[in-house]
Amino acid sequence: ILTTRDADKWIKSVQKHFGTKKYMYLDLIYGSYDSFGMENEYKQVYNKHNDECLAFFKDNPRFMSIDLSEFGWGNLCSLLGVKSPSVAFPHVNKSTDRGSWLSDLKRVMKKLYYK
Repeated sequence: ILTTRDADKWIKSVQKHFGTKKYMYLDLIYGSYDSFGMENEYKQVYNKHNDECLAFFKDNPRFMSIDLSEFGWGNLCSLLGVKSPSVAFPHVNKSTDRGSWLSDLKRVMKKLYYK
């Protein structure tokens, strides 16, 4: 399952999530730590990755690409061959959740892990 979203929304999420912190893998993947100054380059890498995944799995009947802005239980449950739950599809890690105690705990844990 490839999850996708609008590249402009994706880069804003990346920028909110990482800010100006320098994680080594950002430089390795995107060629720069600076998602603000290199926004177009980040989006190009993101779109290229999605395009390459779509091309690689195009003939695989078990492959599914899901646009997160339009997603619900139906497509996923259909792919898995199970009934849809009666509860709404969860949306976690929303920007509105940031600042909660759980969000703060995750931030501290990441900081310790990536030292």
